[in-house]
Amino acid sequence: MKIMLYRPDGFFRKVRSFIPWALLPFLAVSGLSGDALRDDVLEFNRNMRAVISRESTAPPIAARNLAMMHRALHCTILEVPDLDPRASVTDLRSGLAGAGIEMLNMLFPSTSWDVKKVLKDLNAPDPDFYQLGQQVARDVLTERSGDGSSQSITYIPHSKPGMWRRTGPRFRPPELPQWPLVRPFVLFDVSAFRAPPPPALDSPEYASDWNEVRLLGARDSETRTADQAEIARFWSYFSYTGTPPGVWNQIAALLAESRDLGGVETIELFCVLNLALADAGIVAHDTKFHYNFWRPLDAIHRADEDGNPSTRMDPDWIPMLEEPPHPEYVSGHSTFSGAGAEILSRFFGTEDLSFNLTSESFPDQPRHFSNPWEAAREAGRSRVFGGIHYEFSNRVGLEAGRRVADYVLEHHEAYLGGCLNSPHEAEN
Repeated sequence: MKIMLYRPDGFFRKVRSFIPWALLPFLAVSGLSGDALRDDVLEFNRNMRAVISRESTAPPIAARNLAMMHRALHCTILEVPDLDPRASVTDLRSGLAGAGIEMLNMLFPSTSWDVKKVLKDLNAPDPDFYQLGQQVARDVLTERSGDGSSQSITYIPHSKPGMWRRTGPRFRPPELPQWPLVRPFVLFDVSAFRAPPPPALDSPEYASDWNEVRLLGARDSETRTADQAEIARFWSYFSYTGTPPGVWNQIAALLAESRDLGGVETIELFCVLNLALADAGIVAHDTKFHYNFWRPLDAIHRADEDGNPSTRMDPDWIPMLEEPPHPEYVSGHSTFSGAGAEILSRFFGTEDLSFNLTSESFPDQPRHFSNPWEAAREAGRSRVFGGIHYEFSNRVGLEAGRRVADYVLEHHEAYLGGCLNSPHEAEN
């Protein structure tokens, strides 16, 4: 069914409602209902981002976990009226509590999760609705259990010019080479979203971007400005951080609060956002391991092998940031950021979405952004300033993420209009 939901910014947005009509009176109660549900969703999101940071979860895995969490929260709200058509706001919150706590316990068993610690003001969750949420979470995890994320793939490195191989200083093995084979949440054919090939090694475009990262991205760069160095560190998001999927959830939380979203819209926003981020991570890794393009460190150390007269070997060059252990093209930061910015911009239907964002690298020095795309473009450029990506990888990654988000927004109704039904089955 279609309903019109009113947003505080004065826009109307036509959405597919996954909340049955019987529940709308409860959700329309002023203040408490919408705010309580919204705050519960934000609290579970905050806790998951915190444990992702604490356990140094790789970005594609973090995105998958966040997608499962918010899918479980959405599905629980959908299932509540089957248990009791007269469910109260407390019943709804009890269901969300069961789903959220169960998902955290299943995904991060090293931490003990308790509803009294996560949702401190929910004194006595209704046991029936709480158990319903728990079962929904188990069903979501069962649905994803055979998605290919845990399979073992043998990756054979390449030594030809232009091909990625382990790089110093730690020469780590490739991270998540199986991720191109993970079943997406919404996308039907990952290869259809694969980026076009990177520039040829002997092309002027390659030489131009190669020289830019050589000058701007060196550890001892005399070209990089102090602000560019700060941007590189601000968006670094390596180990022991919320990773790029985490920061786009952080931005979504800021906007949900500043725009005073109700509980229904908050559930919808975080579900769609994280489905898009999870699929963007799969697309980025598919592109990376399809082309196996080398990082700037190897490209600069071995420039005498690339056949380009406009590049010059520098065996002593070191990037400002340590290179991640997987092929360069495309930028994962940019792909996640393109998806996140597009979801948020289209969800709110306006570019007037300013926010102040803090980073785990600079917790007391927020950066101001006028809109999500301004943040996405800065996130992408940060990888050039840090010496680990070329500008063409940033530019193409942003576009890849945008395309994923657009597809998810246009085809997500199989998820938001029904629970635990694969859109892949619906299209066949």
